[in-house]
Amino acid sequence: MLEKYTPNRLCRDYAEPNFPDLLSFIAVVKGVKPVMSNFIRYNRYRELEKMCNKYGVFVTHNNYFLEVPTRSYLKEAGKDSKQKIVNYITEHSTTKWIAFPNDDPRKNRFVQVFISKSKNLANDALKFGWTTTVVGNHFVQFDLIDMLNFGKLLGYPDCCVEFFCNRLMDVEIGARKPYIIYRNTVGEPSFYCNNILAYFSNYSLISHFPCSFNCKNTIKKSKELLDIIKEEEPEYAKKIEHHLKLPLLVFRDKRAIVFDGVIKNGEIIYSDCIFLGLKHALDESEIYKFETFKEGDSLKVVKDEILIFKNDELLHSIKREDESFGFPLKFH
Repeated sequence: MLEKYTPNRLCRDYAEPNFPDLLSFIAVVKGVKPVMSNFIRYNRYRELEKMCNKYGVFVTHNNYFLEVPTRSYLKEAGKDSKQKIVNYITEHSTTKWIAFPNDDPRKNRFVQVFISKSKNLANDALKFGWTTTVVGNHFVQFDLIDMLNFGKLLGYPDCCVEFFCNRLMDVEIGARKPYIIYRNTVGEPSFYCNNILAYFSNYSLISHFPCSFNCKNTIKKSKELLDIIKEEEPEYAKKIEHHLKLPLLVFRDKRAIVFDGVIKNGEIIYSDCIFLGLKHALDESEIYKFETFKEGDSLKVVKDEILIFKNDELLHSIKREDESFGFPLKFH
């Protein structure tokens, strides 16, 4: 489940070295998506550059970022007044990022890359790189118009970009974004709008937060991409659709469990499950809590609890923090 898939032909050279976000790269190469953005280690940048040249797309990057332990980031930042502390956007991040000038010699740096068929579009996206920064004692966040421009440059539907800026950026929502999208969904969620797997597999057709899980504009763009894959890599297309329709239990943004099973009468019945999340951001009790799901074969979500069963016998009861914590989600 969620095993890596390497296409037989379609952008295989990009997939084999395990560069991130394969489907966005295919979308750019095929002209479905104007620009994509992601992070890679700088020591792989030249390799990526050659790959992009082969497929007729342009790549550029912004500053270098170095991951350092939280306890030392302030000390490190104080060594050079030109350095900027960058907080990686995760609700419970345990690391910080320090940005360095482009001529810095460190080898284990990350860069945010921008890939497009158009050099001008890639450079335009570079101006709005999706990073929140702290410079000195001042928190610096992009103006709303910058986020609007960046989202549209990446080819996200206008309705989704505006929904993100108007609703999902609210600090009170925080990592509850999937639930807010779910509540904004009328009717059955469409697998074309499933972004839950986006950070953890190469099976997600989208990399943005849709305004709803059946957003018509997102469905149109996703269908265009999947139709191309069906034509050139039919086996890959089948796997994409299969994985995007698997049952989910969603806790927070970038924190969910995907099940090999079905949802029946409000109950998830499963033979296997995988935790989707950044484990470095969890404490030991949280890791244990998520691992308990592997001991069961079915679960029910009640008002304030998640009940885990094995052969109809109750094994564990996990308290829900609120209605947005641990809600079942099935895409069709």
